[in-house]
Amino acid sequence: MPEKKEKKTVLIIDDNGAVRGVLREILASTGLAVSCCGDGYSALELSEKKCFDVIITDYRMPGMTGADITRLLRARCPDTFIIGISAGHKDKDFIEAGADVFLRKPFPFKELVSMIRGRMEK
Repeated sequence: MPEKKEKKTVLIIDDNGAVRGVLREILASTGLAVSCCGDGYSALELSEKKCFDVIITDYRMPGMTGADITRLLRARCPDTFIIGISAGHKDKDFIEAGADVFLRKPFPFKELVSMIRGRMEK
């Protein structure tokens, strides 16, 4: 019997429940195992147990910024593909913190899915 492949994991960090819900639905429909949380502290707790294959984080959230979270998670999980998202011009902040990619909101969901698929094929 062939081995069952484990689903690739994605963590969405965004304090906006609607954004989390839409991203979760879209990514889960592509066969990814999706977890969500609303702030950086929860993300740090989740990453104590395991490193996710992909992390998508917003910039503006209570407690710490997406760049702060990226910096901490990059140190903990160096092989994770981190995507920073924001409506503002935060690309420099995210990239300096260790994100692999920045997407400015609103972005085409097809672009996000394509980016993640491309990473999963490596």
